[in-house]
Parts: sequence; C-alpha cells; structure tokens
Amino acid sequence: MKNSYSAGSKYGAIALGLYDGTGPIPSSGGNVIVVTFNYRVGTNSYSCEKHTNMTQLGAYGFLTGTTVEREGVSNAGLHDQYDAFEWVNNYISLVGGDPCHVSAGAGSIYWLLTREGGTRDPLFRRAIIQSPAFQDKFDRNGTMEQDFQDLATPAGCGGLGLACLRALNASVINAGNNKLINSAPIVLNPAPDGLYFSQHPAIEYAEGTL
Repeated sequence: MKNSYSAGSKYGAIALGLYDGTGPIPSSGGNVIVVTFNYRVGTNSYSCEKHTNMTQLGAYGFLTGTTVEREGVSNAGLHDQYDAFEWVNNYISLVGGDPCHVSAGAGSIYWLLTREGGTRDPLFRRAIIQSPAFQDKFDRNGTMEQDFQDLATPAGCGGLGLACLRALNASVINAGNNKLINSAPIVLNPAPDGLYFSQHPAIEYAEGTL
C-alpha cells in the first residue's frame, strides 16, 4: 500500500493483485473480511473520479520535529490510521465482521502499539509485523527538525513555520516533498513527537511498558 511512507495507494496495490482479499478470503473459506484504506493523501495527487497508482505521503503524513510539535500535529499519517481502525471497530459488525477479532500488520502497527506509552487501545487484537522499514529517529530538535527545515527552506519558508507552508500552492509542497523523498530511501516516517509517541517504540518495548 505504501512505499516507505512516501508514496503509493491501495488502488495501485489492488491493480497489482494485492490487498483486494483475493488471497486470504478464499483461503479462509470466506471467514475473513479485508479492509484497506488510504491515509493522509497529498493535495492535488488524488481524485475520487480517477484513482492513481501513486499518491504523495511523506511530508503530508510524517513531518515531525519541534516546529511541527508547536504548530501542528506530528505523525498525522498514524492519526489517520488510528481513525481508520476506529471506524472498523465501530462498523465492521454491520457487514458480519467481529470487532473483537481485528488483525493488522507492518511497521505502522509497530508504532501504534506504543501510542501514549501503550495506554491507548490500538483497536486491533492481533498484530503481524513483517519487514518493518523506517529510519530510526530520536533527536526531535536536531535531525527531525532539520528534515522539516529541508522542506521549508527551499519553499521560501525557512524559519517561518507551518503557517507559511500552509499558504503555499500544493505544487510547491509536492516539489519539495519529492526532493526529500528522492534524497534517501526513507526520509520522512513515524518518529517520536513527545506527545502521542514520547519515545521510540524500541525503547518502549525494551522497558516493558506495554
């Protein structure tokens, strides 16, 4: 569904024969319901009339650092995912699903299990974490803030915060987002934000707080 938290969509994956349930549903004898969802899709990169194979994420879903913490919401993509799981829990029974038996997987789940120190219900009961891929980040006022400035400065918003970025045309954000994404295999991804994810999950798991 996603390419290193930077691009992709469920529609592109379904076009390739993935995430449409054609594997697990027959294998289970029709006893599972498959739910897929997009989250935090970049402006001007998606339309309801024409599904595209690749949609922008990156800065739209995973900007972190102290500026974002002060002026916005860090890890917006993870918040979207939590809302999607909440929807599943509330409504899956209407199509014969069991909200007490919801399974999920991948790197984002690795993070959601530790939301608010593991005190927040992750809304799923089983997790399969296979090949999670993300850049480990710890320094919110250092490397993570620098990632934000690397997006903001070329767009003319260096030191001006999120209000400046919000006022820009989406094409400017998309260009800066693409430049960041192309600079390394993974640049923008889930990271500690001092609030919902106060520590890296590896630390949470090691401390046994979950």
